Amino acid sequence: MKFQRWKMRTFWIIAVFSLVILSMAYHVVNNYVFVLSTTRYRLIENSNFVTNKNSSKIHVLYWTKMFGAETWHMPSVTNGEDYFKSINCPVTNCVLTHDKHLLDAPHLYDALIFHSAEPWLSALPETRSPHQYYIMTSLEAPPELKHNLQLDANYFNLTMTYRLDSDILWSYGKVIDKRTSKVLAPDHNVEWRNPESVEDKDIHSLVLKKTKAAAWFVSHCTTHSKRENLVNEIEKFIDVDIYGSCGPLECPRNSDFCDVIVNTTYYFYFSFENGICNDYVTEKFYKMMNLNVVPVIFNGVENMNKFAPPKSYIDANEFTDAEKLATYLKYLIDNPKEYMNYFWWKKYYDVVIPADKYAHCSICKKLNEMINEDRGQYYINISKWFYKNSCKKPKIKFE
Repeated sequence: MKFQRWKMRTFWIIAVFSLVILSMAYHVVNNYVFVLSTTRYRLIENSNFVTNKNSSKIHVLYWTKMFGAETWHMPSVTNGEDYFKSINCPVTNCVLTHDKHLLDAPHLYDALIFHSAEPWLSALPETRSPHQYYIMTSLEAPPELKHNLQLDANYFNLTMTYRLDSDILWSYGKVIDKRTSKVLAPDHNVEWRNPESVEDKDIHSLVLKKTKAAAWFVSHCTTHSKRENLVNEIEKFIDVDIYGSCGPLECPRNSDFCDVIVNTTYYFYFSFENGICNDYVTEKFYKMMNLNVVPVIFNGVENMNKFAPPKSYIDANEFTDAEKLATYLKYLIDNPKEYMNYFWWKKYYDVVIPADKYAHCSICKKLNEMINEDRGQYYINISKWFYKNSCKKPKIKFE
């Protein structure tokens, strides 16, 4: 009996000791990798960063792919002056490329861009100039990020994301003033016209032909925002047609036919995001703005006036629960004149998607602005910047 107790005691001592050793090893390896992340390049003191923006080119290298796309939604692997002129960019002295051999070494580029929404599968730069910029890019919300930003302490100098507090803004869409062609939103401060009544006969005729309440095109069925649960609640009060892998209906993805269906058949489209996160407004919203349907949004934006004209959408988070939201949608269906007023803004504003060209132009403008600045900025803890207080619980109750 004593021998058995001794064996059990010995077993537990060894087990606990092993766990302690494994834990220590884990932290040592983790810290080693963390340290490596900030020193995984060799600093090269000489630099080619431009000193005369009127005669020199700014070379920007997209080091990673973007979801398999080498060109990052640009016409070619390498894009220069002609490209920037074609997108009416006020600066044209940049060269954006995915060709790692365009220049002789990584440290010779003025900036390197890394896509952080997916794992980095390629080797990292072995050399770096203290005068060049490393830019972190992501169009995905924090819950969907696949790259571990904790490994990137003191690695990035600039950010380029959908967030308004990014150094370079890369939004999914832009709202433009029809009269001036000026980009108004997204922005921190936008002065919109006041909403007004709509008496347009064409819109009235279109509205009268609509026969169904709401549509939702979705392929990501289980999300951090639990938008699928919200839709399940709404379906208790109004009919919702769900297209894609998460519903019974089918429509070819990104086809014009799908747009025609939405335009002619439905009063509302559910522009529900997969993450309830700050400034995270995707093509789910902007694409519907270009159609004759009222988007119902579900996101983490506190002030949507930064992104779109007032009364151009219906915000689910302005309702206490799904039943009250559904009741208001039914009210608009029963009152076509009230429904039509959600299209007032189309007389004054346009929506442009995708907005990639604005981001590429913004990169060039930002780097031109920083030519004569001391590049001393580092994101000491970029993981904290991207994740802390970024996402929240929805205000509408549905569980």
